[in-house]
Amino acid sequence: MNETAIAASAPKTLNTALGAFRVAAPTAADHLDVIEAMRDQAQKQCVSPLAYLNAHLGQINPALVEVATRQALAMGAGGGVAPAPQLIEQQYTTVDGLAWRLTFHIKKLHPDFTDEKAREILKADGRWNTADALDKAIGFGDIDPKKDAPPTGTGS
Repeated sequence: MNETAIAASAPKTLNTALGAFRVAAPTAADHLDVIEAMRDQAQKQCVSPLAYLNAHLGQINPALVEVATRQALAMGAGGGVAPAPQLIEQQYTTVDGLAWRLTFHIKKLHPDFTDEKAREILKADGRWNTADALDKAIGFGDIDPKKDAPPTGTGS
């Protein structure tokens, strides 16, 4: 392993108002886990078609209620609405999204780290400062689409 690969995979320090935490360099699988978690966070904000219809029944022409109900049923009662990419992207800096990301990345090297501790950090440091510090610690801001990806430590 060359010096660049070792430096890219070495744990970084995340400095917060509540202390310093070592953060492991994320693997490709870690990135996928984070993307999935942010998509799940965004999905919680999507309203199922039937719930949306029910909430707006008073605003719909009575002659169209039957058609709207059929359409809502066709879309799926359990959430036929998928979150927009922008909504998923926003989750990276929401309080819930940041708390999840902090816990996910810090817990690898600090197993006793909790979601409550993550929320304390967010409260003490502020959302934007925490997001910037975490992204810097995990190398998120170092991504250049024109360069080869850094080694992930997965052997591939």
